[in-house]
Amino acid sequence: MAEFCSVCEKKLSHWTGKHKRRGLTVCGNCEYLVFIKDWKHCPLCGSKADFESKGLGKYYLRCRNCSAEWKVEVKVMGEPEKITLHKPCADGRLTSLVGTSQSFDWWTKADLKGITEETKGG
Repeated sequence: MAEFCSVCEKKLSHWTGKHKRRGLTVCGNCEYLVFIKDWKHCPLCGSKADFESKGLGKYYLRCRNCSAEWKVEVKVMGEPEKITLHKPCADGRLTSLVGTSQSFDWWTKADLKGITEETKGG
């Protein structure tokens, strides 16, 4: 029976690699992204978390709902050290937050879905 990555849900093979992190089986691309399973909603659009790793590096995440992207810097064993908003929502909201670096805990508790540049005071 085929095994699938616990993060990206792609089929595991000898090409993708197979690693154990936090008790989950993950592919090589997601080895250091296991923490996103703890990210319950997108802080920008509020949708139930549905993230994918994207780009040339494996340390970029994209919300599949609003297309916001984050760059993730990880510590040893894949725990996030800081997360930086790399691209805003596809609708252009919160562009002033691009480049903002915060802790994983800050982003997981943030609820910015109703904020616009005008209501933010910018």
